[in-house]
Amino acid sequence: MIDTVYYKMIQWSTWIAEQDEPAFFVSLTALIVAIIALSYTVRTFWLKAGDKVRFSYSIHSNIEAEDKYIGSITLENLKDKALVIFEIYLKIGNGLYLEIEKFESAPLIVRPFEVYQKAFDPVIFYSSNTDRVKIDRLLEDRRIKRYVVLSTTNGKYRVKANIPRWTPLGEYFGNVYSGIIQPRWLIHRGKAYGSQVRFLLDIEKHNGSRECVTIYPEEYRHNQLRNLKLTKDLLETKESFDSFVREKLADGTINWKSYEIIEFRKEVQEIEGFLDEDPIIPEPVGLFRYHTAGRLLRVVEDIKMWQSNRRLAKQRKRSASK
Repeated sequence: MIDTVYYKMIQWSTWIAEQDEPAFFVSLTALIVAIIALSYTVRTFWLKAGDKVRFSYSIHSNIEAEDKYIGSITLENLKDKALVIFEIYLKIGNGLYLEIEKFESAPLIVRPFEVYQKAFDPVIFYSSNTDRVKIDRLLEDRRIKRYVVLSTTNGKYRVKANIPRWTPLGEYFGNVYSGIIQPRWLIHRGKAYGSQVRFLLDIEKHNGSRECVTIYPEEYRHNQLRNLKLTKDLLETKESFDSFVREKLADGTINWKSYEIIEFRKEVQEIEGFLDEDPIIPEPVGLFRYHTAGRLLRVVEDIKMWQSNRRLAKQRKRSASK
């Protein structure tokens, strides 16, 4: 079969090469241009016609809420035209619709190729009319079909494509050598600062503008504050630094409307784990050790955990029967 196709291609190439009339090549060029234009027209029509949406959602549970709930949604418009949405539902099984979001005052307009994301707070409970409804099992059971339904200007639209999302949690729980390292920030007025900052001097000027100046333990060597001569002793405590600033305000050296001194370094030290004397220093792991030994050790640890939980359950049962 492949040989036949190859032979036909050779024949066509030879025949085209033998053509020496200019009209032939003009016609061939026109045909190629027409095919390209047609493909572009079809693609443009496909991007404009109908709706095509990808959607993903996450189910959350925490100590605040008794019921599981939709914690976040992500919607992606894959068409080259705006998508108008009035309501978003999660259809559970054959006839149950869980309301995710309803745009009563104004519809949601998702522009071409735009992504809409939203996070939701915990719910108090779910209800149908005046009756309370428990849906935890319906959200957990993988055998029950669930898909998203949108109310749009084109009527009911069932989302057929999910947004593929990856998370390292699967590897984390399946391999002892896998870990997730997360950055920690301490933010003041929308800006994060490093752990070497001793104080934050938050200044409000008479014109209403604000300025936040970072003060480091060695700031007396740099004198970042204009018109202020800092010393090492002044930066030892918040009280000494505050007394110095008040003195300069009183004698007119500085002219601020108000200020606040934040002991940033102290707040950093109060974050759990920052003062660990023996922090973890990860070591690189080879492929064989990671994919083979890491998974086997995870299985062993899971078995030990299961046995430990089983012993604790038996002990509680014996204690309750006494």
